[in-house]
Amino acid sequence: MYLHLIEHFRALRGGSQPRLMRASDGHLYVVKFQDNPQGSRILANELLASRLALQLGLPVPQAEILELSPNLAETLYFETPTGPRRISPGLHVGLRLVISPIEGRIYDFLPQAYVDQVRNQEDIAGIQLFDLWTCNRDTRQAVYWKRSQQKKFTVTFIDHGHCFGGPNWKLSIGVTADCLPSVDEDSSWLAKLEALPPDLISRLAADIPTEWYSNDIGGISDMLERLVVRQADLRRLLQGAGQRAPLKETALEAETILLVDDEPVLREVVARYYIFVTAGTRCWKHLMGKMAWR
Repeated sequence: MYLHLIEHFRALRGGSQPRLMRASDGHLYVVKFQDNPQGSRILANELLASRLALQLGLPVPQAEILELSPNLAETLYFETPTGPRRISPGLHVGLRLVISPIEGRIYDFLPQAYVDQVRNQEDIAGIQLFDLWTCNRDTRQAVYWKRSQQKKFTVTFIDHGHCFGGPNWKLSIGVTADCLPSVDEDSSWLAKLEALPPDLISRLAADIPTEWYSNDIGGISDMLERLVVRQADLRRLLQGAGQRAPLKETALEAETILLVDDEPVLREVVARYYIFVTAGTRCWKHLMGKMAWR
């Protein structure tokens, strides 16, 4: 019924202490385990959010339920303040690696000089709308990849563990008007969100292992109902905001951001946070060209 994990490669960065592993279908997966430090509900969030995003046509990794055998589990440990703690066997979530190492390369971030080489920039508007709908409480993360001999990169959005109000499912019933994305640029994505049948949301969550949310059937049912309400509320708000004045290019031209730090990696991370979360899609390419890198 489930794919089996058959080979461990290495530990990866992240608060959930994921691992890169191979499954019985031959693909490599970023695996997050039930007893990870961030809690088991992030597995439910990863699976459901990935399925919903794929239904909307967003570039996210394929998520699978993966089974870890007792024999393989004996070799895997979490690092804790009190020492190593063995990872338990059972059902875990795996996010398929977007491209294998023999097919191409994956980059954690993209330098400013390569921004114009991202082939699917329009998908950023979609992930902004998705994060607003699902109440993503974490910074949006992305990776960039390209196949060997390709010149352009593809952005893929990863890490959905803090969607739906986070691991505790603190998902408000309605959506507020704060930080609404541009209606013009999100019209196609809004149409896709509107076309998503409410009953499909429940069907996509039906096979989530109950141990991932401590058999709290009432809790997950309530979260799914709130998600449907937010879907309708977001549509109403965006349609009501349709008469907002468009962002003027002259205002953008006057804006320059100076980012100062000795660490180039930190500059990249802060810039990406501003671009994806604060600035909005309309300003993305413009701001990348306007930033002063020191």
